[in-house]
Amino acid sequence: LAAGNGALMNNTTGNYNVALGFETLKQNSTGYNNFALGYQSLYNNTTGYSNIAFGNRALFNNQTGYDNIGIGVNALFSNNDGYFNTAVGRETLQANTSGIQNTAIGNQALFSNTLGDNNTAIGDQALYTNTEGVNNSANGRQSLFSNTLGSRNSAFGAQALYNNTEGDWNTATGYRSLGDNNLGSYNSAFGYRALGSNIDGSYNTAIGYLANYENSLGSFWALESLSNTTAVGSFAQVFQSNTLALGGQGVDAVKVGIGTGLPLNQLSVESFRYATGTVDVTSGSGSVAGTGTTFTADMVGNLIYIESQDSTVTPYVGTI
Repeated sequence: LAAGNGALMNNTTGNYNVALGFETLKQNSTGYNNFALGYQSLYNNTTGYSNIAFGNRALFNNQTGYDNIGIGVNALFSNNDGYFNTAVGRETLQANTSGIQNTAIGNQALFSNTLGDNNTAIGDQALYTNTEGVNNSANGRQSLFSNTLGSRNSAFGAQALYNNTEGDWNTATGYRSLGDNNLGSYNSAFGYRALGSNIDGSYNTAIGYLANYENSLGSFWALESLSNTTAVGSFAQVFQSNTLALGGQGVDAVKVGIGTGLPLNQLSVESFRYATGTVDVTSGSGSVAGTGTTFTADMVGNLIYIESQDSTVTPYVGTI
């Protein structure tokens, strides 16, 4: 079925094609099961089959590619032999030539992709600069925007992993999380601007609002090239590699409780299995570690006797 000036003009043996609009499927010769609606959509298709093009010049340069869906002005415009691609939105996957199994939803999503495969971009300009990166997932406006060759990255949130170009295996959840990362790999960031200043450090983890980025006063920015660090909690900061930090510093400092929700010191430990009593340095004295006991620095190394409330359990004798 052809309706429109030049529609299916050069078709020879192609079957089950629908061309609606000026010069739609114009160069088609043997391609079949194609649907084209819109000015010059699927214009250069020759042998490609089972393609759907909806919009002005959608899938314009497709020749042998198959099972592609292009919806929107210039969607999949440059596709030649790529297949199993889905592009929904203005200029989505516009530069794609041979990339396969990509999904782009949103204005200019995966705009520059040429050879990259198995990428998913949802949101305005998500994965915009990607050319050959594979297996990336970007969800949010301009997420993974600058990525070119980086692969197997996951970005959720506006501008997450925004500056990443060649870093691999990164996960960023939250606005601008890992936003400045460029070459760093194997990083995980969860929270607003978490790990936001990292550039080429790898194997880092940041969990919490501004974790490993800056404190509540807008200072103490984390260094850009640290590796193997973990920062947990809002404003948590790490300033050297191979370090773990719980909570922030100064006004952002927190108390850590193990077995208690009301720690009295910077680190408090409590066990519901202890009977009442106090810590004593004499084994077998009958004194025990009491409920609510806080282990302080001066107790470290002391011998303690812990009596169980279960008569079948042998009391514990050891050191803190």
